[in-house]
Amino acid sequence: MSKIVRPAVVLLALVFAVSSIAEARIQRVAKRYYVVDFYAGYAAPHGEYDRMGDVPFEVSYLPVTLSADQWLDNTYFLGFDYGALYRDHLLLMIGFRFTNHNVKDVFVRIPEQDIAYRQYDLELNFNYMFNDLSKLIWSPYVGIGSQAGFTSLSIKGADNNQSDFKFALSLNFGVDFKVWGGPQSRSFVTLSSINNLNFLGSDNRPQYLNIGGGLKYYFRP
Repeated sequence: MSKIVRPAVVLLALVFAVSSIAEARIQRVAKRYYVVDFYAGYAAPHGEYDRMGDVPFEVSYLPVTLSADQWLDNTYFLGFDYGALYRDHLLLMIGFRFTNHNVKDVFVRIPEQDIAYRQYDLELNFNYMFNDLSKLIWSPYVGIGSQAGFTSLSIKGADNNQSDFKFALSLNFGVDFKVWGGPQSRSFVTLSSINNLNFLGSDNRPQYLNIGGGLKYYFRP
């Protein structure tokens, strides 16, 4: 009997091990949600600047450095992202963001209606979700983001319109609230606050505190 029992035990052990590995792999795959979001919001400028593109700031023809609120008004941004949520907590997203730089005409001596100053970015965001949204209805998050793209400056009647490549780094923060989809659902929708603070920008690129909101759709194949 022992000659039969021992191989049977080994076989059962192998079956159990293979089943456990397969189940673990299935669970790991099941924990990956793909994510699509669409968002928009309000942007408050900050920082100090000595020019807009190649246009220097001057007072009585002398160069000056201006704080953001002296030459930029509050403005708006909008965008969309696509990515994946790994292991219930790690959210990696890539997408597109548009920002309208809302220029005042006080110091640059150009009517603001004659200026089109805009930002077109590809962005990459890596966020940590504190809660498992497949089980709970909400989760705060923090993360880091990078934006890289073209700062376009067009002035009516000027021949030297510009489009310069610039980048920024940002601190991301917000919270997701589930508005559709139950526990362990294969898909769900969240209402999300999508906020970030630009803390570094290249070559006088305008920086903002961005406060926005959007919808995120989480789904598994």
